[in-house]
Amino acid sequence: MVCVNVAVLGNMDYAKELGKKGTVSDIALYNYKIGEDSLSLLAPARYPEKVQTLGYAVNMCDVVLLVISKLDRETGEIIVACDAAGRKKGFIILQNYLLPEQIKPLLAGTALEGYVFLEDDVNRVREELFKVVPESREGCGMVPIDHHFNVKGIGTVVLGMVRQGVVKKHDVLQVYPLEKTCQVRSIQIHDTDYAESKTGDRVGLALKNVSTEELDRGYVLAPPGSMKIGKAGVELALDFRLSGYFKEGLSGDEVLHVSSGMQFIPCRIKSLERPLKAGESGRAIVALENPMAYYPGERFVVFDVNSPKLRVLGSAVVA
Repeated sequence: MVCVNVAVLGNMDYAKELGKKGTVSDIALYNYKIGEDSLSLLAPARYPEKVQTLGYAVNMCDVVLLVISKLDRETGEIIVACDAAGRKKGFIILQNYLLPEQIKPLLAGTALEGYVFLEDDVNRVREELFKVVPESREGCGMVPIDHHFNVKGIGTVVLGMVRQGVVKKHDVLQVYPLEKTCQVRSIQIHDTDYAESKTGDRVGLALKNVSTEELDRGYVLAPPGSMKIGKAGVELALDFRLSGYFKEGLSGDEVLHVSSGMQFIPCRIKSLERPLKAGESGRAIVALENPMAYYPGERFVVFDVNSPKLRVLGSAVVA
C-alpha cells in the first residue's frame, strides 16, 4: 500500500478534477484510490488570503503539482515556498497558452528546476503522480495534527499524515508542544482499520487520555522525549537562507513566522550577525512568541506576513 501526498498549487481547483473531496477547511483534502494505492491531494483553499496554508501544503507533501495560468505575485510566492521547503519532486501544468520557456528562467537555481512539464490531461497527470516514490523517512513515528474533533462513542479523533516512521495501535505518544501523553486506541486509513501506519499514510487516530479541547492544529504526536519543545519566549539560533527573490532583505528586529509541518509560529529577531540581502545566508537569534515542537537541525519555511511583496522570504535551519 503506497500513499503519495501531493500539494496542488496555483490553480487549487485542479485538485477537484483529480480526486474525491474529503475534509475541507482552510485546506482542502481530496483522495483518489486505485486498489491499495492512493493519492492524497492537499490544496491551500484559503491561499492567497491565508499565506500559512501555503506553508502547510509544501511542508506536508511528497511531490508538488504546480498549475500555472498566469505569472503574478502568487506564482512567485509558490515558487519561493517550494524552494524554501526543498521540494525537488514536482510537475508543472501550464494554462492560458503559457510556454515552458516563460517559466524555466524563474526556476533556475531553485529546487524546482527539475520539475517535469505535463500536458493538461487529468488521466495522464494521475498516472505520473502514482509513479512517484515517496521519500522513506526513518526514525520514530511522528504525526502533525491538521484536524481534531470528538466522535460520540469513540472520543477524541485526530487527522494527520505520518511524516516519519511507524505509528501502531496502542502506542503511547506525547502531544507536542504539551507535556502530556496519550494512547492510540485505533488507526484508520481510508475508513479501514489497521494495526499500524507508516510514513506517508493519511490517518485518523482515535486517542485515549486527551480531549479535543486540549489539542490544536499543528500539535505533533511523537514518542515521549523525541522532540524539543520551544516555549514562548525561548530563543533559538537559526541559520537563514534568503531567497534571491526576497529583495527586502533582513535588517534585524523583524517579526517573522516559521513554518514546520502544520505549525505556523510567530517569532521576533533578537539579533542578526549582519544584515542580509536577497540570496544571502546568515545566523540570527529569534524569540518564539508561541510554543513550538521541533527537531535539532530541522528546516523551516520562513514568512514575513506583513511584506507588501513576497511574503515567503526563504528557509531557516535550527543551528
